[in-house]
Amino acid sequence: MMISLKKKIFAADEATAASSSLSTVTTQNCDLDDFDLSDSDREDYHNNVDILFVLDTTGSMGPYIPQAMLTIQKIVEKFSKMEFNIKFSLCTYRDHPPQDTTYVTEFFDLTSAKQLITTLKSVQAAGGGDGPEAVMDGLREGLSKTSWRLSEDNVTISKRFMFHICDAPPHGQEYGGSSSDPAWQKNGCPCGTNKDDINSLLKKHKVDYHLIKAVSAVDKMENIFKNCFQENYAETIVLTKTAVNNSKSKKSLCKKDIKRKVAVKECDDDDDDDTKEKEKCIDDKKGEKKAEETEEGTMWTGVLGALKKKLM
Repeated sequence: MMISLKKKIFAADEATAASSSLSTVTTQNCDLDDFDLSDSDREDYHNNVDILFVLDTTGSMGPYIPQAMLTIQKIVEKFSKMEFNIKFSLCTYRDHPPQDTTYVTEFFDLTSAKQLITTLKSVQAAGGGDGPEAVMDGLREGLSKTSWRLSEDNVTISKRFMFHICDAPPHGQEYGGSSSDPAWQKNGCPCGTNKDDINSLLKKHKVDYHLIKAVSAVDKMENIFKNCFQENYAETIVLTKTAVNNSKSKKSLCKKDIKRKVAVKECDDDDDDDTKEKEKCIDDKKGEKKAEETEEGTMWTGVLGALKKKLM
């Protein structure tokens, strides 16, 4: 169903949203080409939009990196005709040594969509060690290092968004994870940053926080962040769990295959049993592909829906 954004309906949506300041989004297809630009309040931010992606890049996050690239592409496609000046920054994170010895965080400041997509192509999901990750480091570095823009009048600030994509909580027993280091489990992240520090940065830079989650492992973190960030916690975008499970189940009956063509060849044989095996392999590949497409659509549709609420 296409969403109308005429002023009366949009005002009603705002009133409904006001009754529940902390909400979880049920994403749906939104046709952003139908936005009535005369109803927008662009003068409040002079068309400047800054979007920060904070991305867990440990081993289990592989399926989300191409989805992030697709999401950025969709943002550009949908807003290209609307003359927004959109810039993107990225902060990736893993974990502290000895759990991970590659890096704790890597930061890429505001840039064009094209450049950020190029950067994401080089990002790999690996490592991570125990369950919890360096979430606090990623949020802190992203918020504090992004060159949030002011307009030429040096007064008007950009419209600012953070999208946090993760499948594991921070260190600390309150978040429900299990850190291998007893001190980390008791005291939280070894960096010393806590939720109140992140809340202060959100308020200081006037950034809306959005959580993109696919697993229940971050449910406690979600609730703690909602209570702490209050009005700066915009919403939760829930990814399809079936899609995530399928994305992680690459080792199926045709686990040695990457392409469907190869799967058919390996499973092919003359007798009936092998023919059934071949059909099962093909069906499995089709199911994985369909699930991945569903998950991708959920991420970018959810992000676009969050943006339209604030920009239109």
